[in-house]
Amino acid sequence: MTFTLQLIVQENHYYPFGLELRGIEKENSPEHKFTYNGKEKQEEFGLNWLDYGARNYDAAVGRWNGIDVKAEKYYDITPYAYAGNMPTIAIDPNGEEIIITVRDKDGNAHSLKYVPGAKPPKGYRNNQFAKDMYKILNTIRKTKEGRRKINLLHKRNVRLNISQEKDLLQTSRYFPIGKADDDGAFLPGSISVNTLLGMDYGDDNKISPATGVAHEIDHAWKTAKLYTDFVESGSDPDSKEGKAWFSFVNGKDGDEEQRAVDNLERTVAEYLGDYVGRDYKKDKPTIYVVKDVIGGKGGRQRDDEKYNNLPKKIRELIEKYNNSVLFKDK
Repeated sequence: MTFTLQLIVQENHYYPFGLELRGIEKENSPEHKFTYNGKEKQEEFGLNWLDYGARNYDAAVGRWNGIDVKAEKYYDITPYAYAGNMPTIAIDPNGEEIIITVRDKDGNAHSLKYVPGAKPPKGYRNNQFAKDMYKILNTIRKTKEGRRKINLLHKRNVRLNISQEKDLLQTSRYFPIGKADDDGAFLPGSISVNTLLGMDYGDDNKISPATGVAHEIDHAWKTAKLYTDFVESGSDPDSKEGKAWFSFVNGKDGDEEQRAVDNLERTVAEYLGDYVGRDYKKDKPTIYVVKDVIGGKGGRQRDDEKYNNLPKKIRELIEKYNNSVLFKDK
C-alpha cells in the first residue's frame, strides 16, 4: 500500500457574514475565485464583492450593495441585510433565476434553476434536455456578449423560462410575455427549444441549437432591457422609452429578428464556427438531426443514425418540410 501526499490548492475560513479569516488560509495556484457560498469574488477596483446573481454582496460589512427587489415582503428587515441577519442558519442563494423546465420519463414537469457554469442538479444529470440546455447556456456564456446578456437576465428582477419545444419541426422560439408575476419578478417571456434539430442553409452553412438559443436569449435580453428603461423613465407609456417598450412586446418592431441575428447570434456563431451573416427574411433553411447541440466541425454534422431511429411519422414530417423549402420556388 502506498500513500501519496495531496497538495491543498486552496483552503478558506470565514466569519459568519463571509469575511475571510486572514492568516490561516492556504492559497496556491491557480486561485479559486468561487469562495463563500460558492459565489465568485469580484476583485475589480479593489471592491472584493461577491457576485450572487441578483446583487453584489460586501462581506466586509455584511450588506448588499443594492436593495432587495422584494423588500415589500420583508418590511421589518432592512433591504440591504444579508440572509435576514442570520448567516449561521440561512443563505441568500442568488435572488433571481433562469428556469429550465424538464420532463421525466413519465411526462411530469420539473423546474430547475439554472446556475451559470454549473451542471444540472443531482437527480437530473441523466435528463437529456437538462444536459443539453446547461451545455448550451454555459457555452453561450463563454463569449463576452453572451455572458453579459445572460448575467443581466440572471441578476435583475427577472425570471426567464426555458422549456422543450413541442412542435417537432421547430428549432427554437421566443414568446414575449412582458409582465410581473405574483411575487414581483418580471417575466420577459419564455423560450422553447428543440435540441434535436439544427438549421441548414446549404453549402455547409449550418446553425446548431446553441446558436439558435443565443438568438432567442437576445430577444429576452432586449425585452428586459426595454422594460427596465421604461420603468426608470418614470413609467410613462407616452414617453420614448414607453412607446419602444409597448411596440416591442406587441410585435411591431419589424427589425428585431435581424437585430438578434446580427448581435448575440453572430457572436456565438463565430465562436462555434456556425453560419454567420444570414438574412432572416430571405434565407430559408432546411432542418436536420444534429450530432451535438454545440456547433463546430463535429456538432454541425448530421446524425443519420439518430435520424433513422426516429419514428417513421416524424421522419416523414421532416422530409415533407424540407422538400417544401427546397422546391418552393421551382
